[in-house]
Amino acid sequence: MSDDVTVNIRGLEDLQRKLEEIGHNVAKRGVRQALRAGAVPVREAMAAAAPKDSGFLSEHIDIKTRMDKDELAGAAFIGPNSKAVYPRGEVARELARKLGNRFARGTKQYFAWVVARFLEFGTRKMAKKPFMTQGWETSKQSALDAIIQKLKDNLK
Repeated sequence: MSDDVTVNIRGLEDLQRKLEEIGHNVAKRGVRQALRAGAVPVREAMAAAAPKDSGFLSEHIDIKTRMDKDELAGAAFIGPNSKAVYPRGEVARELARKLGNRFARGTKQYFAWVVARFLEFGTRKMAKKPFMTQGWETSKQSALDAIIQKLKDNLK
């Protein structure tokens, strides 16, 4: 089962021809910029819809772009990152107080993608709170508009 979302745009043969005319590297950079421009409204909507208990999750939603090697095609991945969080200061003291010596200062504590997965899909003890789905649904049209606008700007 794949959780990826694929958007296919039809009727843009003229755009494809123009992109191929300007040179592969320049066109590839333009497509990457367009993907990133389209991903920004989705990231902002996901961050706005994320639960605000601590603000941790909304601060750790990132965008990654990946381009196909030989084609003018790519993908933007929007979601929680997998960076380790090392609590310091008051947060570390509070965790040590609550959890005892199991979590020493400087130890990895949470991964945003684990927290996001539990919230998005729920667990057997916790109801789901689908903030990523909600963010996508509310921002997909603005994402498409941003992609189209960026491609038009790059072709000028």
